[in-house]
Amino acid sequence: MKDQISITELRANLRAVLQKVKRGNTISITDHGSTIAEINPPKEKPNKEVLKEIEKIRLGSKILGDIVSPTVSDDEILLDWNNLQPKKKR
Repeated sequence: MKDQISITELRANLRAVLQKVKRGNTISITDHGSTIAEINPPKEKPNKEVLKEIEKIRLGSKILGDIVSPTVSDDEILLDWNNLQPKKKR
């Protein structure tokens, strides 16, 4: 459920508004009829099983290279480049 409340009403009823949010409601804050912000309940924390799976993936992964350091050597790059060049006719 999404409620709207003006800034003035929010100031006067902050505790009640936060109680609504705590119960799962999203509250839109308006200024002269235009929505300027929303107050949402916190997102659920990932459960322990999901965190364990993420850790397995992280531990089982190997970083092969990055933008600065490619995963192949300069010699391999040259060899591949030379193989891509058209053969010269004699």
